[in-house]
Amino acid sequence: MTAYEKIKKRCAEDPEFRARYLRMKAKNNQAVRDRAKAKMTPEQIEERRKRNEEKRIAAVKAAHERKYGSKPKQERRPDLPWWKKDKPGRIVSLCGWNGWG
Repeated sequence: MTAYEKIKKRCAEDPEFRARYLRMKAKNNQAVRDRAKAKMTPEQIEERRKRNEEKRIAAVKAAHERKYGSKPKQERRPDLPWWKKDKPGRIVSLCGWNGWG
């Protein structure tokens, strides 16, 4: 049994140990990040901030594209008056709707 499996088993059995373990792990992770940031120059920090912002913007755009698709918005034909619309579809056209140009 590996060390990870032992910790995982003990965390599953003992909620008090799990809480202590997670607090300790979070504290250590924060310390590692603080030490790494202390070694960085202001230029590196700014570069990292810009890179993270670009990643965040790209992720938002990708999520929007997944949700709404990447179809461009159809623009209204300029030669039609405002009250005329594009052809709505086969069923409506069979019903005799003739509001297109």
